[in-house]
Amino acid sequence: MIILYLLILKKGGCVLLIECTKENLEGVPFFYSIITQDNSCIPFDFDYELHKTPYGDILIRNDHRDRPLKNTSVVLSSSGTTKVRKYIMHSSNSILQNIRSNVSSLEISSSHTSIVCLPLYYSYALVAQFFSHLLSGGNLILSSYKFIALNLVSYIEKYNATNFFITPTLLRTLLAYNVKLGDACRTLEFISIGGGYIGKTCFLKFTGQFPVPSYYKTYGTSEAGPRVATYKIRYSDKEDFEPNYLGVPLENISLEKDVFFATYHQKDIYSLTINTPSVFNGYLNGSEYMGDPNKVLTSDLVYIENEKFYIIGRNSDYFSPFKIWDFEIQDLFFNNIPSLLKVNTAMKNDRLSINLWVNSKRTFSNTDFSSILSGRIDSGMLDHIEVMLQNESHQFTK
Repeated sequence: MIILYLLILKKGGCVLLIECTKENLEGVPFFYSIITQDNSCIPFDFDYELHKTPYGDILIRNDHRDRPLKNTSVVLSSSGTTKVRKYIMHSSNSILQNIRSNVSSLEISSSHTSIVCLPLYYSYALVAQFFSHLLSGGNLILSSYKFIALNLVSYIEKYNATNFFITPTLLRTLLAYNVKLGDACRTLEFISIGGGYIGKTCFLKFTGQFPVPSYYKTYGTSEAGPRVATYKIRYSDKEDFEPNYLGVPLENISLEKDVFFATYHQKDIYSLTINTPSVFNGYLNGSEYMGDPNKVLTSDLVYIENEKFYIIGRNSDYFSPFKIWDFEIQDLFFNNIPSLLKVNTAMKNDRLSINLWVNSKRTFSNTDFSSILSGRIDSGMLDHIEVMLQNESHQFTK
């Protein structure tokens, strides 16, 4: 699949990597061909020719109508804040600038060997890891991300890996399975963590089981590259980790506050604007981007302290009846439940719904959820909160 991907790029075509499901394919408004190893997920309501190759099946549409993409070479996939999947168009110049800035920020070189633990349809893995090491001449080890918790340490030892990239959910999966680096740490130079919030307690526990010289906590959004800022934490400085700090913007990128939102713990909160040369062109399944070609106005909310930007979340992450933010709920549960992998929160009919995804391989002791929440939420509001437990599923390992 990677060979075909690179071939299409080299020939000037445009590629979209997605998880092969009927729902995802139906969300793509137009395409010329599909490359897959599993035809069962494809809605066969169009006329096509099938070509089998050693790399997968190629389905070419006979009813394709040419709809050229304006100045677009790469389309990134993102679920967005509304959980509605978006397909974000970027020019080759936009992506290349972002890759080069990312390479500089993470100090990636041709001597690096990186284990890809995440699916490549995830833009963080595709741009920040895969493309960046490819452009730098480094080595890439493509692993089976669904079983990475069982194989990661052996891969590091076998291939003398120098780095790997993970998300907070995958980090917590490694903790839940009690994976420890052991002697495999001798070749690792850094671990990059991107794609969401990670609390200090989880981070410190992870550094205890995966001690490496440096950790990179990264921030980004697919509309802006996707890479935007990097927070480097040396192992010796791990106790000073700041969970909400966005980090230092990549070269040619700057951050600025925009519209005032509210006040939080005597800190003024604003929406965040990103100034970047890697602004997207628009959405494949939506309209062309008509805003400032050098700015991306995000849904992220930040405050500034000592000229540093700290992220609080998004507008939808604040549950006003309970006077609490999503990241605060995450900290409360992750600090009290060792086998917890993911926390999903949402308001439903004036009730706060909290879904807890736990590792099915670990014993889960009876827990009084009210006692976890009572220190932060008024007792009179606890009856309006519903907490549900669900077992781990492979789709949450990223």
